[in-house]
Amino acid sequence: MISQTTVTGAPGPLTTAAYDTVVVTGALPNGDTTRTVTYFIVDTASKSIVGTVALPDAVKRKTSVSLTLKVPNASASLAIGTFDEDSFRPSSFLSVRNPIRN
Repeated sequence: MISQTTVTGAPGPLTTAAYDTVVVTGALPNGDTTRTVTYFIVDTASKSIVGTVALPDAVKRKTSVSLTLKVPNASASLAIGTFDEDSFRPSSFLSVRNPIRN
């Protein structure tokens, strides 16, 4: 006889929601790498964080970035940047776009 165990109260898998694809592009600053920076992808209308990317703060050789990410709504107005103690700071060298729209 096979026994069955039922788990209740466990959250469902995160993959049940539909996600859209966006692309983060740009070129990293030149210089010595001193740390990793977390860049946040923000839905500017709802002011919510919809994704993150960790990249070096600088690199010795010219390095282009092209990363494909999943977000809840690629049609939203999206920006990529960092946060400081005051507010969100959009990146001057990275951008996020919907490859279907742009």
